[in-house]
Amino acid sequence: MVAPQFSPSLTTPNVPQDTSHGNWYNVPAGKPLDGYTSDLINPSSIAYRVTICDGISASIIVTCVVLRLVSRRFIVKAVGSDDCK
Repeated sequence: MVAPQFSPSLTTPNVPQDTSHGNWYNVPAGKPLDGYTSDLINPSSIAYRVTICDGISASIIVTCVVLRLVSRRFIVKAVGSDDCK
């Protein structure tokens, strides 16, 4: 099986262009936008931003659940599964 030929119009600097043995994982899908560099080997990560959002969301959820339980216990004086009818 022969791999399709690589189009030279899609070449990007810093990306190996060896597609002779099917190494298409290093070839970008298209030209990057102006001001961006295509880096398929070591891409930038947003994992730390996701972790921060997870922590903030979890703290808001826990606060809401605790406030609901406290209000049901001390104001209504009936803790139960009244929302699941």
